[in-house]
Amino acid sequence: MVSYLAGSFSIDQPGVQIPFVTNRWVVGFFFLAHIIFGSFTMGALVLGPTFEWIGVRREDPRFERYARALGNVNLKIFSLGATLGGFAVIVVVALYGKFFVTLITLFFWPAVVAFSVWFLTLGGILLYNLRWDQFRLRKGLHIVIGYATAATEHIFLFIIVALDSYLLTPGQGQGTAAFFNASYWPELGHRFVGNLSWASFFIAAVAAVYAAASRLPANRIYFHWAARTSLVVGFTTLVVQIALGAVFVESIKQASPGAFQYSMQGPFAWLWLLQATFVAILLVGSNIYFWQSRPTGPAPPLTAIVILASLVTVM
Repeated sequence: MVSYLAGSFSIDQPGVQIPFVTNRWVVGFFFLAHIIFGSFTMGALVLGPTFEWIGVRREDPRFERYARALGNVNLKIFSLGATLGGFAVIVVVALYGKFFVTLITLFFWPAVVAFSVWFLTLGGILLYNLRWDQFRLRKGLHIVIGYATAATEHIFLFIIVALDSYLLTPGQGQGTAAFFNASYWPELGHRFVGNLSWASFFIAAVAAVYAAASRLPANRIYFHWAARTSLVVGFTTLVVQIALGAVFVESIKQASPGAFQYSMQGPFAWLWLLQATFVAILLVGSNIYFWQSRPTGPAPPLTAIVILASLVTVM
């Protein structure tokens, strides 16, 4: 039976066509769903031990509580992001078989490393979170474990960005030239900072909801602090992400003008406008939140600065 299936298989079989929604939207849906959770996981793995370290340095228990809660959430959703990633790969294999075989043949060994390293990441997540109390007297080692776990997860990012960027700027090279193509480093920086920004903004939103719903004054104060702190990190990294994104786009323009033109003037160019709108909402909303969350009433000059900053971000 196995030999029959192997003999009947051909990469040139007629492609599967998804009715109504079309293949590209199905692939896009699964990859976007995977990225939403996967990016949060990557960002949270860096933020968790960082906040824990700050808490040790400042002797502030709020940072410890923040880091531990973030670790527990990450423990629960890591498998969801990985599962959605598996679904995304299955969909690509089924709908774009020739494309997938060509790409994975070129990046076979890096892909093996990228997916194998998840075993280390999973072990690190379990050790970091489930043995938290056992490391209460060895905080330095616990923080190192957290950062080591984040490092293993970012090996995956380091490799997967090579595949992504190669699709945009393949150039003429093979081997390391294909891996470190023209848009590789700008995209790597853009995505790394973007993971921190996305995770921080999402944490801020959840903390704000908890603050509004909490009936205990102490919890309400803590969640307001968590929302404010996360928003500061999210806003700061968002500015850096936008700057690196501009460098990323410029690298595509220089190395692959066709891809740049299709992106900016093709049938999906409207997505750039939608993305710019979302970025403007984040920047304006952050400014307004900072303005409203001041412990004292804002003076007229501060109000003018916030309004001006909001208008600039929209433009």
